[in-house]
Amino acid sequence: MTRHRHLVEWVKNLLGALELPKPSPERIRTHITIVERETILPVKIVLIAFLAKELTQTKWLAEPTTMLDVTIEFILSLFWAYLVFTAILTIPLLFSHKIPVKVLQYIVFSICLADAVFVSALALMTGGYDSALFWVLVGLVIRNAITLPYLIPQVTANGVVIALYLIMGWLDIEITTSTAEMYDEITQRALGLFLPDTIADTLLLRVVILSLTAVCGLLLKALVEKQRITAEEAREFAARQAELKTASTIGGKIAHRIKNPLATINNCAFILERKLSNQNELLHYVHLIREEVARADRVITDLIGYAKLAEGSVKKLRIDEEIHAAIETVFNPPDAYKLTIQVEIQPDLPSIVLLKEHMSDILTNLLSNARDASPENGIIKITARMLNSDTLEISVKDQGPGIPPDKMEQIFEPYYTTKPHGSGLGLAIVKSTVELYGGQVTVENHPEGGTVFTVRLPIKVVH
Repeated sequence: MTRHRHLVEWVKNLLGALELPKPSPERIRTHITIVERETILPVKIVLIAFLAKELTQTKWLAEPTTMLDVTIEFILSLFWAYLVFTAILTIPLLFSHKIPVKVLQYIVFSICLADAVFVSALALMTGGYDSALFWVLVGLVIRNAITLPYLIPQVTANGVVIALYLIMGWLDIEITTSTAEMYDEITQRALGLFLPDTIADTLLLRVVILSLTAVCGLLLKALVEKQRITAEEAREFAARQAELKTASTIGGKIAHRIKNPLATINNCAFILERKLSNQNELLHYVHLIREEVARADRVITDLIGYAKLAEGSVKKLRIDEEIHAAIETVFNPPDAYKLTIQVEIQPDLPSIVLLKEHMSDILTNLLSNARDASPENGIIKITARMLNSDTLEISVKDQGPGIPPDKMEQIFEPYYTTKPHGSGLGLAIVKSTVELYGGQVTVENHPEGGTVFTVRLPIKVVH
């Protein structure tokens, strides 16, 4: 049992190492367009035209009398079937920008199989197992590694190529043996109707070549794709970090430049307050100046703190982990809140490059806002999904009283709050943080009651 378990784990680890990284749908579409439509298709058109000319001009026997004649007739029929099949599948390729990516993948997979069948048939006509067209089959294996982006389709297509070569070799042996039986030994040698002693070695060697080419292509494709993703992530990290550095630099400079004049105004107001101690009307305005200066000073202090926070290092974050961490933070201990938390996270969400503290601020502030607005035994629903290939959408829905329409624009303003002890900074921090990364946050009242806050963040800065 232990050996069996270790073997299973080894196979899983091997498949995990061979599993190709999943490219984006648009990248798959672009790749198919460049490789299949713009590179391979023109070459195939020229080759098919040449073959059509040669096959139609060749004088075949009117009535097939041997197994070889039957095979030739079958291959001719196969050629016309292949021609029609290829023409039908070529039409969607010409409009690849309008066809769904999954459909394009099925079309390309079908074309790869059809090409393998037809080349194997041609190899049978031109030397059988020892045909020079064997190297075209090797080229098809390499083409599968380039064109097919996922492990299972690539392994399947390459397996079909190897199986077709073996079938073609077996048919070649059967045809040669069957035809040789019609002649005596001298005629057999004159016509070359004999099987060499090295046939088994040749077949085995060529199957090994096809298999090694398939494995090497798979490994090389996985290595190249993983290297590409690593390079993209490095550029993404650099771009995000540059954004944060720019924001922190600008925010810090603005804050310090405003803070110094405010200090001067505050000092002058303090002096006036002492000089005007007996003039109540003027003293009221001086007090008002000092209060507003203090308010502005708090805003700038927060801005400086935020600028310092933006100087941290960005990381690749998993959305599901960040959401569950925020839930544990906001609803701690869970028994203290008579609320039901529903979480719906789309499987296989891509990671996003952000400052961890920023993502935590976004999620905890939205969840705290929903917690405070929800009635007892209410439901808070958090969803995360890909809005499209480039945008992550996170929404938080509560069952609270909703927000009056005339207050919708104010709730994201600093220090605006409807809570008795609220600071009025939570949603303002959410808005400023989301916009820092090129995203947006919206709010709306749900038709069934409650409020829905929606955050949309770009997955990538570099495209």
